[in-house]
Parts: sequence; structure tokens; C-alpha cells
Amino acid sequence: MAIYGFCPLAIVPLRREASDKSEMVSQLLFGDVCEILEKTPKWLKIRMLFDGYDGWADAKQIKEISLSEKEEIVAWQNFSLSLSDTIYCNGSIMPIVKGTLLPLASNFQIQGKDFSYCVQTVKFENPEKSLLEIAFDYLGSPYLWGGRTPFGIDCSGFVQMVFKTKQISLLRDAWQQAQQGKPVDSFSEMKPGDVAFFDNDAGNIIHVGIYCGEGKIIHACGSVRIDLLDEKGIFNQENQQYSHQLKLIRRMI
Repeated sequence: MAIYGFCPLAIVPLRREASDKSEMVSQLLFGDVCEILEKTPKWLKIRMLFDGYDGWADAKQIKEISLSEKEEIVAWQNFSLSLSDTIYCNGSIMPIVKGTLLPLASNFQIQGKDFSYCVQTVKFENPEKSLLEIAFDYLGSPYLWGGRTPFGIDCSGFVQMVFKTKQISLLRDAWQQAQQGKPVDSFSEMKPGDVAFFDNDAGNIIHVGIYCGEGKIIHACGSVRIDLLDEKGIFNQENQQYSHQLKLIRRMI
């Protein structure tokens, strides 16, 4: 029988190996649900329910939940929009970050603990907040390998979090995302919101960003930024050089 857990903290690192020294491959945000695959005294090997991503999390930072609690949490449909905010757990303040999922009801319970919030949120597929508006909210966020928050985010994590607000489930890594959606045959056929993928000299997908229209792309490279995009790739106006070579384009919506 499957065992499930949820993230009770603002941000929890997901590591490649069961070690604090191992690289961070992703992050869990408050309310993220996972399947617990393996246990050691200190570590849990988990699989994220949202994107199927595997990794190791500190056992102290994941709480086991019942099947009914799991079903309740995965149904949450409100996204927090503020850069950072707070919720309350049994009256004590807890931090959360942009992109955290919350239930529609502002008062809820998990494992007998009372939670409440009064933060700016948006529901899935809210027409008042377009996909590109959500993307622009991340401008200036620093690049962080494995990151999924405005305080540190990588290129595929950025694209994943933006599309998640539209209830579109993208996988975690850029090469995985490149296999989703529908192909766009040429640069001239691109529309705002299309996802562009970039490769290295070996032909491997190493980068991803979202097309803004008018020959511009928003992507995480050093920070979340807007650069020029053409048939060749991403052109950085600051150093007057191409930083990434265009491989393919996919339409996710």
C-alpha cells in the first residue's frame, strides 16, 4: 500500500542522493504531496505526485498523511501570488512563497492542526491573470539549480511553475518538457506563451524559456530576464552575443 507525505514547510530541498552534501535537484513547497518510496533513519526517497520527480528529502521535513488527507490536499486550487507571505498554524506564523498551493477555504486542517490564511491568491485558469503576467512576476528572481521559488529558480522550474498556475502539468527537467505539448514547425509560427527549447553542441536539451511575442523570450539565466529571440537562438543585448541555440518549439496550451 502506498504511503504519502506532504511538505509542511515553506521550502524543502529535494536532493539527488541521501546526503546534505548532495546536489539539490528540485524543491517542495508547502502543501506539495509526494509518495514515500523508501525510508532510512534520516532520509526519505520520495516521488512528487505533481511531476513524478524522484529524490531524497530530510525525513524531519516531510509529514506522512492519510489517503483521505492526500486526496484533499491534491485538490487545492489556489496559488499564492505574493513574493512571500504568511499563514497560521495553530496560531503560530509560518512563511510561504509565491506559487504555493492552498485550499479554496481560508481555514483548513491537516493532521489535526488548524491552518488559516489571508493572502493574495489566484485560482487555476483565472482569466484575470494571464500566463505571461504570471511569468513577468518572476522577473529578477535569481537563478538557482533545482529552485522553484522567486528566491531562486532554474529555467525548467520557472517554466513549470508558470504553467502550473494554468493547471498545465509540465515535467521537471527541460529535456522532459520538450516531449510535451504539440510541435511548432517554425519560428515564424510562434505565438506568445509557446515554449522554446535550446540545445548544446551534442544536441542535448539544456535550456528552456517562454516566448513573449515580438521576438522576445523570458527565461532564467543568471536571473529571470527578457532577451531577444530569433531563428538562431537567444541574443543577449548586454554582451551582444548569442547565449543559447534554438532547438525546437512546443505549444503547451
